[in-house]
Amino acid sequence: MQNVSIATSKWADYGVSHVRYNNTRTHIEAIQVAAVADDGLLTSWTALSRDKAVWYIEQGLTFKTVTAIPGSDSYRIGALVYVVVINGRKYLKTVRDNTPRDNLDHLPEF
Repeated sequence: MQNVSIATSKWADYGVSHVRYNNTRTHIEAIQVAAVADDGLLTSWTALSRDKAVWYIEQGLTFKTVTAIPGSDSYRIGALVYVVVINGRKYLKTVRDNTPRDNLDHLPEF
């Protein structure tokens, strides 16, 4: 993981900090994202629907998980987010496995 506190260069198109799951906790309904500026810093945060995130990734945009560093305004860069199709259904994952559920690096919920 890297600190985002010192801007260097663009490391992804979006950083993902939080998730919102459905009632059965098998699918993400929305993610909290911030665009990554050319200097590597995160811009303002917004909620993005699962379907929109899947569409963006399929269009070639990159998403990486980020976690806040306690006591600072910095984040650690985590794993790349993938769209994985299992039994015809699309899942958001940081690990390309065959488990039929979303998994985004154990991010906190919002």
